[in-house]
Amino acid sequence: GDVFCVTTPWEGPLGTNPWWRAESEAWLALHVGIDVVHHADDKTAYEADLFVDDRSKNVRAWLAAWPDRTAAFSRTLHNPSAPVPCSAHSISSWDALYHVARGVALGPVQPSLPSMDGGVA
Repeated sequence: GDVFCVTTPWEGPLGTNPWWRAESEAWLALHVGIDVVHHADDKTAYEADLFVDDRSKNVRAWLAAWPDRTAAFSRTLHNPSAPVPCSAHSISSWDALYHVARGVALGPVQPSLPSMDGGVA
């Protein structure tokens, strides 16, 4: 499937960082291999099978807009006590993100059905 990133401007005490766009695109390409980056203030406008964010308010808003989809709240050094939004996964590593993304890609697991001889197929 398509993998893309939606990022918002970094707001610091002195206003918007003038290099945030170039820096975020370079970091995502180098560290994650993502070269499709959308810049938007409203991430809920983007439909996806999996949404990952490190701000709980963004995860809550996205899940409100797309309640039948999957979201993950990424724990980082700046949000250790932020609440995990209802129905969102909590992740704190790339392995955890991989596990959630793999589950989304594979879809729901079907229960085992009994075989004709009474055992489980």
